[in-house]
Amino acid sequence: MIPAAPMLTVSVVIPTFNRAHLIGAALRSVLVQTRQPDEILVIDDGSTDETEALVRREFGERVRYIRQPNAGAAAARNHGMRLATGDLIAFLDSDDFWLPTKLEQQVAFLEAHPEFAASCGNLRMESMDGRDLGLKRPPEAAITGRQFEPIVRDPSRYHFMYIPTLVFRRSCIDQIGWFDEGRQLAEDWHFTFRLAARYPIHSIPEAVAVTRIHEGQITLNQSRQHRGTEDEQAYWSGRGEGVLISMMSSLLAEVSWLTAAQRGEMRQAIARLRLKDAVKLGRLGQFGEAMGQLRSGAFGGAPVKDTLGAVVRLALSGVRGRSASPESTV
Repeated sequence: MIPAAPMLTVSVVIPTFNRAHLIGAALRSVLVQTRQPDEILVIDDGSTDETEALVRREFGERVRYIRQPNAGAAAARNHGMRLATGDLIAFLDSDDFWLPTKLEQQVAFLEAHPEFAASCGNLRMESMDGRDLGLKRPPEAAITGRQFEPIVRDPSRYHFMYIPTLVFRRSCIDQIGWFDEGRQLAEDWHFTFRLAARYPIHSIPEAVAVTRIHEGQITLNQSRQHRGTEDEQAYWSGRGEGVLISMMSSLLAEVSWLTAAQRGEMRQAIARLRLKDAVKLGRLGQFGEAMGQLRSGAFGGAPVKDTLGAVVRLALSGVRGRSASPESTV
């Protein structure tokens, strides 16, 4: 007789900041799961609204509520992971919600496939009034467990391990580490990239969670009012590539267990991102910075075809900028 797969316990970690009007729906979506978690931890990152009162009044002992001084999303998630007792950890942001069979599907897969470290899935986007805004899904390669390659091939397009869909083995933390608490943007990407570089990750080819699009989505990080770093300046100017370049460069410097092949792929990806960032900087009129990124991309190993394309687009940006200038005599 084939032995039954071991039953894995599940901890749900929900960081929150001033989401009293939204967290109720998130928690209810956990409590109606067809496979119930073993514990639910709400980590309140210093809310000043009615979050604590609502959680205690409506959910009582079904939810473990922990309050911490305001420290940001990464610190809140780390706090939850340190307190979690489950074999598996599942994240849910307090403004999102799960579809009813999410845990059942993902936990069953991980119980049957111990060679996989984590499971993720598609993420449905909705407006606050319930309108369907589309689906974020992985490329086909990800379904086989090969997450690292498609991410590195085009990181600005293929970041698809969305936190509300992720379930992973708590033991992975020993190898990949915690969320980077010094990073106020894309700290979830930084964490999931390390996870993908180290382990095979399965992707369910259907929606398992819903994210609600609203103005306060990054409140948890904005709450610390840190918007002056280079990463943040790039983000707020619409240059997501600048954030990715900084993050991937830090991973190359910090992560000792990346293979030589992975390091080579990452350097190629950074070079291509620099070319994209050069074009965006040119459109913003920052031609000195754009030329610096263009040179770094070209000498960093970007393909010649990509480099030439970036040169042309940057030149066209310069022509448009001069023709639009009030000092132009053309």
